Amino acid sequence: MVPGPWSTADIRFQAEQIATHKLHNSGFNCVACQTLIVPRGWQHTDKLLSAISNVMSRYGQREAYYPGNQQRIEEFAAHAGGSDAIDRGLRAPACVLANMDRGDESWLAQHEIFGTALAMKSFEYEDAGSYLESAVVYANDRLYGSLGANILIHPKTVREIGRQRFEELLQKLRYGTIAVNAWTGLGFLLAPCPWGGFPGGSSRDPQSGIGTVHNSFMLEGTERTVISAPWRPFPRSLLSLHPTLLPRPPWFITNRRQDVIGRLLTDFQFKPSWTKLPRIFVNALRG
Repeated sequence: MVPGPWSTADIRFQAEQIATHKLHNSGFNCVACQTLIVPRGWQHTDKLLSAISNVMSRYGQREAYYPGNQQRIEEFAAHAGGSDAIDRGLRAPACVLANMDRGDESWLAQHEIFGTALAMKSFEYEDAGSYLESAVVYANDRLYGSLGANILIHPKTVREIGRQRFEELLQKLRYGTIAVNAWTGLGFLLAPCPWGGFPGGSSRDPQSGIGTVHNSFMLEGTERTVISAPWRPFPRSLLSLHPTLLPRPPWFITNRRQDVIGRLLTDFQFKPSWTKLPRIFVNALRG
């Protein structure tokens, strides 16, 4: 996440986004967030972390159905050098948070926790451009794996950095899918997008795998997919003169109608009809 002029509503929405990156399907996703890079010295850092904890404690309370979750969490905690746990009720396992500046940073940076644990790394914030550049270098050189990276950045901050420099920083990120103000999981859901790790993996050091799947356009020589989404959801986007029809996304763990939307979309895909669209739109807006 990149510091900027975030409003209270922005903090709340992006907290939902970050919590979803980690706890969608209880963290049992190959592209679930493993490391959250946060700015040290930004006025909203503590507010955002508090909002993330609040969302994690209230939503996405799915059982840890995947085998070995508790063992992996205990191993993660043992290398954390002291950790915090966000209680998520009786049915769902707690989400364990580790500060990489206190724990075994090398281990935390190289092990995927397929479950409910999240490592956090902080960088000093002076200006957005240098902060983002430091985060890119760290993600490339210290974090193991190359499947996906998420960047949350206010549109005004992009203009402050400069569009050209921002694009250059995206080009430096050695990840197969980069999501700007979105979740990299969308790259998996969209069939035209090549899905896989960044090129360069080998049998000795595969990182996030060799080659790609999907790529329905049959593009050759691809390095990465970049997905971008609006900073604010509808209808709040109208107030900033950036109209978009994207309401709270149905994959958000905070979406109240995701089960209904899923059934309606499946039914529409099975037997498309214009008469089915109004119900989909209404439930999407109610999410």
